[in-house]
Amino acid sequence: MRIFWVLGGAVACLLGLVLPAWAATLTVPVPYATIQAAVDDAQAGDIVEVGAGVYSDVTHEAGGGDTTKCVVVMKSGITVRGAGLDETIIDADLRGRGIHFYQVSDAEVAHLTVRNSDGENYGVGVLLKQSTAYLHHVKVMDGANGGIAFIQNSGGTVSHSVFEGSAGKAGAGIDVEIDCAPYFYECSIIGNSGPSNAGVQLRGDAVLDHCLIDNNTTAGDSPGGVMGGGIGILNGAPTVINCEITNNYSGGSGGGLVYLSNDPGGLIDNCVISGNTAAGSEGLGGGVLVSSLATVEITRCLVTDNSVTGDWCDGGGLYVKYAALEMSNCTFHGNSVGGSYGFAGNIGLKPLASPPHEISIAYTISAASTAGQGIWCASNPELITISCCDVYGNAGGDDLCGTHTDCFSLDPLLCDAIAGNFHVDDASPCAPGNHPGGAGTCGGGLIGARTAGCDSDVPEDLTRRAALLGNQPNPFARSTMVSFALSQGERVTLDIYDPSGRRIARLHEGWLPAGLHQASWNGGTLDGGQAGSGVYFYRLRAGDLIESMRMLRLR
Repeated sequence: MRIFWVLGGAVACLLGLVLPAWAATLTVPVPYATIQAAVDDAQAGDIVEVGAGVYSDVTHEAGGGDTTKCVVVMKSGITVRGAGLDETIIDADLRGRGIHFYQVSDAEVAHLTVRNSDGENYGVGVLLKQSTAYLHHVKVMDGANGGIAFIQNSGGTVSHSVFEGSAGKAGAGIDVEIDCAPYFYECSIIGNSGPSNAGVQLRGDAVLDHCLIDNNTTAGDSPGGVMGGGIGILNGAPTVINCEITNNYSGGSGGGLVYLSNDPGGLIDNCVISGNTAAGSEGLGGGVLVSSLATVEITRCLVTDNSVTGDWCDGGGLYVKYAALEMSNCTFHGNSVGGSYGFAGNIGLKPLASPPHEISIAYTISAASTAGQGIWCASNPELITISCCDVYGNAGGDDLCGTHTDCFSLDPLLCDAIAGNFHVDDASPCAPGNHPGGAGTCGGGLIGARTAGCDSDVPEDLTRRAALLGNQPNPFARSTMVSFALSQGERVTLDIYDPSGRRIARLHEGWLPAGLHQASWNGGTLDGGQAGSGVYFYRLRAGDLIESMRMLRLR
């Protein structure tokens, strides 16, 4: 079976879909009174079509040693599709879980709302355990013990979905545990509350792409134990790209995001981190805290109007403590430090000497902090390198620390910071070729997160034209789903190659619109056979761009 989903709009397009002869559509509430009754009768390839209404049949045991009662226990290969958000409602009535996946693959859930979940053990609204699924246009809300969780080697794709108003646990909106790698695209995580990492908790290699993480709140006030109002990254090497992390609150540290994972490879790219607060005594990082031997790359981010407000707090925009950081092309503006003993309004740096964790900051603007210095080095300046930066107009001063080269302190001529336009004027010293040291200084490159030119007040999406996002599951036996994203419409080919470089399958050829796309491979080859066990490579060509990744088939 060959499946191709295009997720750029409200309807998924199915290209070249061949369903088994016995594929069927089962409808709820007539003739099936409950969703579970239809799921129980469904076979792989079937669609369970659920009409508008509220479904609260919280009587089905999750299984696999989990006695939690659920409204729906999913099966492999089937689709459960509702009539729309807030039209089809799975209401667990605070008596159990909404939807449960256990050892499920190739399943899909779409166009429905899950609400009012509860339970002692992962009482979230949606739980994936040893499972891979595709969820889109789903709302999970008002859970007493969290929204959605991925545990025990689970993955898949979640797109165009909302996680709001849940509470009761770390990762109240989204919880991704160790060895899980889901991909979230155009999701909103709003108004959740938990003891830490209130909006999103990541322990695996998840991807958050074009997501909004807004107005999430931690409970309590403890600098050591309460962290991550918006996002908490504890393990793995996740990717957070093109996201808005705004107006989140931590009673301790890391108002917007806290990064504690010491696994190398994490990336935060092209994000807006704004209006977040860390209010704990000794709280660090109103916008972002990077700590605990973490190693992370931060690029093209806009960090504005964040604050730390407690006594002994520091780092209104960013604080790096005992961690390694490589940061480039970011703009910090209007962040502030409160309390009596804080120094860093925009950026605070405290690297660890042994083992050494180096910090590099380049092509970055640090300007207009309303309280505190533009950049403050708390210790070990020999491990800090600052290059090609503009540090200007900060309330606590613009002095540089560490080893610094080709830096200056001049008005960056932001187009309209008050209105949120952080592009730089064509005449700015931060515009390409305008460096005060000469046109070729710093390679003539842009300083800051936004390009030169004030014609638009909307920060452009600077993502790659195409990005190959991986396949789930991997390794796989029966089938696997390859995901990729396009930032513009392109002619695309997606091929499978064996280790000798011979093309054995083509999953797609032709034009596709911008957005997230997926293609399924069931091991079928061009000659009509089946690929055996072993390593295979899949290659995406979009225009003149080429990316490839590896997968493993086990038969």
